[in-house]
Amino acid sequence: MAAFIDLANAQGKKGYWYLNDYSFGDSFSLYAKNNSSNTTFSYKALPLTDSSVDLLKQANDEGTNGYLYIGDYSFGADTAALYIKDNSKKAKFSYQALPLANSSADFIKQANDEGTDGYGYYVDLGFKTPSRSSAAIYVKDGSTKSTFEYKALTPANSSADFIKQANDEGTDGYGYYVDLGFKTPSQSSAAIYVKNSSAKAKFNY
Repeated sequence: MAAFIDLANAQGKKGYWYLNDYSFGDSFSLYAKNNSSNTTFSYKALPLTDSSVDLLKQANDEGTNGYLYIGDYSFGADTAALYIKDNSKKAKFSYQALPLANSSADFIKQANDEGTDGYGYYVDLGFKTPSRSSAAIYVKDGSTKSTFEYKALTPANSSADFIKQANDEGTDGYGYYVDLGFKTPSQSSAAIYVKNSSAKAKFNY
């Protein structure tokens, strides 16, 4: 893990941010750079947390220093919670952990309620404590006044249908985020789209 952090920070000083590890026969760590920006990045790898309470404490502590939680990663035998900081921004991140929604309607209500307060849906996570517990994680950048709006649509059956759906939503500023599964109706799922009120974006797919 120390070797990864050394590499990520070295690349971050050059303006490259870590995307993920990929395998194309051989394995590679893929980094990207915005050539129109002078941004640099810093990384931290911290111990995994066992509960949503522990994650919130860790993530909120790091968030006050501008570090964003980007997930749990494994590198060889080591696993850690990975954080990234955009050194060009004065961001301060805060987090909330809420119960998982049972249906797409429940999710949209929860996400839109959080979105009006500037919290964007981030990811669903599972924890060891309590046993097999899960939580929906939301994050807010206190340096912006962004709010968020969400839609849940029927997942597309083909790539062509997805492109049409995503482009239709994109013209209204809604970007595709993720497909989520729900308990109600049984084994149902929805395509989640999100709109950032502070960004007058239009998306093409």
